[in-house]
Amino acid sequence: MLDQATGELRPGKNRRARVAGLIPVPAEPVTDDLHTALTQRQTLIETAAGRLVDDAQEARAAWVARLGKPSGRARVRKQWQAHAATIALYRHRYDITGPTPLGDPKSIKTAQQAAEYRAAQAALARLRRLSTPTDERSLRQRDLQADHPRRLESRGCPHE
Repeated sequence: MLDQATGELRPGKNRRARVAGLIPVPAEPVTDDLHTALTQRQTLIETAAGRLVDDAQEARAAWVARLGKPSGRARVRKQWQAHAATIALYRHRYDITGPTPLGDPKSIKTAQQAAEYRAAQAALARLRRLSTPTDERSLRQRDLQADHPRRLESRGCPHE
């Protein structure tokens, strides 16, 4: 019964609630017992997704470094952590091991994965708006600017 309820999604694109920002919640109404079971499952999933982020940060995983640093402000840091957990859960569900946060979009094989990829992609966009650049990213950007300085080209010979 639990699996059946989780398969019945609320109508409306982008308006449905998602467990850990990724897994769609079932359509209402549900029985009290089922609601309790779903709430417990949601808590377990969200806690595990948060641990995935903590473990990746502790291991200094490349994909986490690409997210930027969380803010020092508690409310913004909590939002950052929630979005990072969405990405970590997506990576876990689809066995993504590379350095990019969401892996290669060409490897998406099912409609469900495509929907979850879009949810994770939205979380990544929101997370990056909350992040401060990591030292590595700032240094890389500075290095690129140093390697390719902007300069005015002479009118007569653009490749001088």
